[in-house]
Amino acid sequence: MKRVVSPLIEHFTKKNMCRDFTAIEGERCVMVNITFPTANYQQSYYFQPNPVLDGENAIITSLQFISNSELSNINTGQTNRVANLATGVLYISNLRKSVIATLPLTILNRTDTNFGTSGKPCWTWFTDHVWQNCYIEFTNSGFSTTDVCSLLVYYVPRVADKNK
Repeated sequence: MKRVVSPLIEHFTKKNMCRDFTAIEGERCVMVNITFPTANYQQSYYFQPNPVLDGENAIITSLQFISNSELSNINTGQTNRVANLATGVLYISNLRKSVIATLPLTILNRTDTNFGTSGKPCWTWFTDHVWQNCYIEFTNSGFSTTDVCSLLVYYVPRVADKNK
């Protein structure tokens, strides 16, 4: 028997404006780290190039900040500064370095009860981005050069267009 779905929900789903709130384990994921060579606020800290995450190869569907408790399980020896989340902003940029999205780091933290999103992921649909043009800025000091910002980036690989 065919399931009855609202035409509005069907339209939003086709346009990637909404999605089922289910586990994201089926999507691919990569952990990216950004270190701070200097502890200057209002300075742009760019991510290292990663062709897998570029818009021509992948659609970024979700972003998540990795908390200290999660990072300690990975044993990197570095510290994510949750205290700085309130002053941090992630900028997603395209090939022309035009900012296409501005995301406060607080909305990317799923596990923190003070800043987090109560376990809900930050759903995205970025298709026109270049990962090495994306960066983080802080509006206040209070972090050191031994700190690191680790993100989980969930993505869906783009299918090669056979007509090109």
